[in-house]
Amino acid sequence: MSRNFYLYPVWVRLWHLTNAVLCIILIITGLLIGIYDPSVDAADRYQSRVSIHNISGILLTISYIGFFFGNLFTDNGKHYRARIRGSAKRMWRQVRYYVSGFSRGEEAPFPVDNENKFNPLQKASYIGAMYLAVPLVIISGWIMMYPGFLARLPEGFNGYAFTDTVHIVLAIIISLFLVVHLVLSITGRNLRSIMSGWKESR
Repeated sequence: MSRNFYLYPVWVRLWHLTNAVLCIILIITGLLIGIYDPSVDAADRYQSRVSIHNISGILLTISYIGFFFGNLFTDNGKHYRARIRGSAKRMWRQVRYYVSGFSRGEEAPFPVDNENKFNPLQKASYIGAMYLAVPLVIISGWIMMYPGFLARLPEGFNGYAFTDTVHIVLAIIISLFLVVHLVLSITGRNLRSIMSGWKESR
């Protein structure tokens, strides 16, 4: 027997689409900026890449603010609240299910319902990505756009290079998260749910 749950309201679906497009643009332009070679590439082309990257970063900031306040003032926020007590045990149960239970046809230990859109592993990764990695990559991006923030740092400390490294590492983490998210959405047949808003739980 299966049941349908409305888990993805319109604003969440629109945010997903906007975020995906902006992240892809940021990844591509970030790579192009990183591999820029002034000896073989025109300076104006580099500047256009930087401009597109910065504009996309500003739009991502606006998108994230929408996500943050959307979760703050709607029921969607409950899916990002986690109980610390017993979390390791719950995640281990989910790992065991992924490793062996799924292939054996066992029932998922944490099935989807109106109160739980994510299993414990998903919840931990989403909280880490959306409340730690994304805010930090946004903050580091803004600092690099306006490096005057770094003027008060101790002399001899290259704040811009440090911020750039942090920004790149976080961008790689978010890129990997995006790839895994897309793969699991496709293999888990979640794309239809994200488009329609309805999730079927068996």
